[in-house]
Amino acid sequence: MFTQEKLYSGNNTGNETFYWDFGSDATPQTSTQQNPSGVMFSSSGDKSVMLTVTRFGCVASITKNVEIITVINDNNKKVIICHKGQTISVSQSALQAHLNHGDCVGQCFDSSSTKFMSQYDFNKNRPFVLDVLPNPFNENLYIKFQSFKNEQVLIEIYNYLGQKAGSIFNSNVKANQNNNLEFSTNSLNPGLYFLRVQTSTENILIKLIRTP
Repeated sequence: MFTQEKLYSGNNTGNETFYWDFGSDATPQTSTQQNPSGVMFSSSGDKSVMLTVTRFGCVASITKNVEIITVINDNNKKVIICHKGQTISVSQSALQAHLNHGDCVGQCFDSSSTKFMSQYDFNKNRPFVLDVLPNPFNENLYIKFQSFKNEQVLIEIYNYLGQKAGSIFNSNVKANQNNNLEFSTNSLNPGLYFLRVQTSTENILIKLIRTP
């Protein structure tokens, strides 16, 4: 069982200490790294993850739910992959060969019956508007966003293991300015991805699917 990399999005002066608690069914159960990766869970579903940050005697904690996706078949310990539009199980030793041929880890997604979030859930009280199309995607991603104040915006894309797959945008923007980006996804293998958008007030994650 895998989860995406855990990202600390707060300010960092170099004087912080970090303590992650992933729960009793995680390996490892805890971590003191700022952005730990490779955390594995013994079961799938929603998990509660807690981060505690200490700096100069001040302590702050936050708890978030993350969705864990299974890629191991419990019956024979094979890896579940999407092969030419069909969900199959292969041995772990054969996984790399399938990935090299364009297959992806996890079940196949039926875009006709599955809805994916493309627009950030915002309201008039939120200082940021974001739209990502299409989703699922096959070639290019088109990202539109608008900030209601002058600030720096960082946009990155991560794979399902939490490894950064691309840097899309990292620059200052003007308030109420429409920003339109086009990101080529030719270097991305089919599978599950997460778009991360960070501003001075927002830390947004949107689940994306790249189809074969």
